[in-house]
Amino acid sequence: MKRITLFLFIALGTAIIIGQPKTSQKLNENLSVYNIIDVNNIRFYIKDYNLDASYRTGGDANWFIEKYNGMGLVFDHGMWLTGKINDNVKSGIREWWYQYSPGPIIDGQPALISHPENSDKYRIYKITEGDDETNPDYADWPVEFGAPVNMSGNPKLYGNQMLWTVYNLFDTNFVPANSSYIPTSEEKLNYILPVEVRETVYAHASITNKDDDLLSNIIFIEYEFINKGDVQIDSTFWGFWTDIDFADFMDNNPLIDTTYQLGLCYSSKDISGIFAEGTPAVGYTLLFGPQVESPSSTAVYKGKEVEGKKNLKLNTFHPIMDDSIYMPADSNNVYPNHLEVNNLMGPIYVYTQAWNVARGNGAYNIPYYDPYNDEFTNFPFSGDPENEEGWYAYQNNPGHTLGSGAGFVFFAGPFDFAPADTQWVMLALIPALGEDNFDSITKLKNKVDELRNMPYDSLSVSSRIITSADNNAEQLPLKYELMQNYPNPFNPVTRIEYSLPNTANVKLEIFNVLGERIEILFEGLQQPGKYSVDWNASKYSSGVYIFKMTSGFYINSKKMILVK
Repeated sequence: MKRITLFLFIALGTAIIIGQPKTSQKLNENLSVYNIIDVNNIRFYIKDYNLDASYRTGGDANWFIEKYNGMGLVFDHGMWLTGKINDNVKSGIREWWYQYSPGPIIDGQPALISHPENSDKYRIYKITEGDDETNPDYADWPVEFGAPVNMSGNPKLYGNQMLWTVYNLFDTNFVPANSSYIPTSEEKLNYILPVEVRETVYAHASITNKDDDLLSNIIFIEYEFINKGDVQIDSTFWGFWTDIDFADFMDNNPLIDTTYQLGLCYSSKDISGIFAEGTPAVGYTLLFGPQVESPSSTAVYKGKEVEGKKNLKLNTFHPIMDDSIYMPADSNNVYPNHLEVNNLMGPIYVYTQAWNVARGNGAYNIPYYDPYNDEFTNFPFSGDPENEEGWYAYQNNPGHTLGSGAGFVFFAGPFDFAPADTQWVMLALIPALGEDNFDSITKLKNKVDELRNMPYDSLSVSSRIITSADNNAEQLPLKYELMQNYPNPFNPVTRIEYSLPNTANVKLEIFNVLGERIEILFEGLQQPGKYSVDWNASKYSSGVYIFKMTSGFYINSKKMILVK
């Protein structure tokens, strides 16, 4: 089976003592269960963990839309960080057999060690629009662990439904081990770091069971992570790993599109009618990366604009063709003729391999070489299978067939992570179902393009109402849209119409052909819906004018002609 996993890789130096002489106590049963997002068309599961690793942690997802009938999308996923302290590489891993420790870092120790008696508080919390104190998760909302609250001090809801949890990478009891690689007690210290992660997963209520409505078919994930140690983590890279499983999960090919900050998997053949009535493509897009200093830039941090900083974009992509490829700790032990395969598209089990990949090299520190463009690259498999151009997976697979562990990991960095610093990233899981396997890639990119033009408030705050299937309420607009004015040409009054799928700040402006703004027709916050504004141009001369709509990251403009 496939799996999407959160990986957290960070390098720590010897100046900080990170050994854990204690062991975790027996945990409350609440930590052995999962929770689920089920308010829209994607059923998205998150599970805490098993101490014996008999079942993977993290989350998986199924898609309940017309023509796909609840089949799988992903198997597991996870966040990574990797970096250095005092020139020593350290990496925390959450992948397949690799696990995290539930709860925050308290008194310099993992919560399960410092306060095991409160293990029931380290669970996954779920709230839905309309919840109150009768929901135990709402009543027990862990504000003391950093769970978000609104101005009234009540749980702050993202979307129409959200999951919230906190965990850490500081517990040797959760250091990875599998049949291919079992670290020694000393090696385990290279996999723990004093970083606390607060994860928020949310979705908007579906208004249709089709793939046409964008927000009915997206899961949003936000990570807030904090350096709880007393040493800076240098050259830190944030990453995200996934094992995607859809339709024929032995044919999920990794692909990267840096224009859309999108990693995805697609099928090399159309299998409509075999597993489902369509062949989807499934991807994750990085919406906002880590923030770094940049004097002339503006970053987004938890929805707020921050002057003098910028959000980092993806700096590397590593395709994974299966979890069964043997990946020894060093290249000297790789099976003959397998070094190229393992370096390019093998899974990552060792902390040094994570560091190599994050810096744009393969798992064994061999640069990726693109044979189609005759150059080294940080982004293997960045071609265009829709148009049969460039380098893509199944077209150049050096001797290894796909397996059920196919997926990828991508990174954004580097940044320096000082003690007490907090970083934040946001990404989204998006599937798409086109006319065939390649059309699904095109449709996925179009959906991501639309999503990336939407303001943060439209993604995190929902104005949708959760209704029963029998409620035929009027549908909201499905996307941001600025329509052509009418009449056009006009004299002297014309009407401009636009649509908002969510609550958002809107600015509507008029410019002359010199690019000079001559009027602001509207500026303010509006609820989702369709709007119109009339412009009276009686005081202006005949000619071409431009009207422009700005709403967060959505910007569009059109020409109109005044004839007197």
